[in-house]
Amino acid sequence: MAVILEDYGVSAEAIEEAGIPAENLDNYYSCIVDDVYDVVSAATLNAIANEQDQMLLEDQTAFNEAVTNCQDQLTM
Repeated sequence: MAVILEDYGVSAEAIEEAGIPAENLDNYYSCIVDDVYDVVSAATLNAIANEQDQMLLEDQTAFNEAVTNCQDQLTM
């Protein structure tokens, strides 16, 4: 998840610079996976598990919504 989200500008370094604990970042990643698990294709879940940013186009909307919906996991 970390590798994929770095393309969205969410890196461990950026989170640390913002003063957000690493635990919150882990919770954020878990939240996203939980939100998309039953919604996206198996191919996309495998891409996430294998640290590949190759999700299917039809899964991108659900992924982007999960990224937005889980933002509160990053609060301090």
